[in-house]
Amino acid sequence: MTATTLTIEQLSDAVIAFLKADVAIVAVVGDEIREANWMGSDFTYPALRVDTSRMSAQILNGNCEGEWFLITFSVYIFSEGRSSKAGQNLAGLVGRRFQNNRLITADFRSQPLNIDYNSPVTDGKTHWRGEVIVTGRLKEI
Repeated sequence: MTATTLTIEQLSDAVIAFLKADVAIVAVVGDEIREANWMGSDFTYPALRVDTSRMSAQILNGNCEGEWFLITFSVYIFSEGRSSKAGQNLAGLVGRRFQNNRLITADFRSQPLNIDYNSPVTDGKTHWRGEVIVTGRLKEI
């Protein structure tokens, strides 16, 4: 495989698998970890949706050989309740899963990842949406 064969779908699959491998996250959301544009079964709360819509190639010089990809993806946190606490707690679990960790698959590996949070906001009723933004670099193996 060459570095240019890495796809958004591979990244999405890896991120979803990485989240599903975390027992604490699965205990909260069950099987509601899907890609952002999932159009399958009815939506249930709490839920995570993964948006891997940004990835760009970067050629690095020096000791690093080959092509690295700059990645930015979001994990959207959907929760319900009278406060944002459940969403904030779930965002904390997701953030801890990625912060300073690496995505490693049979196809690629990342450098340690970084995160940012967007606090949950309400629809004016009892539904909340937060976001964990993950950035980093990965390279095809």
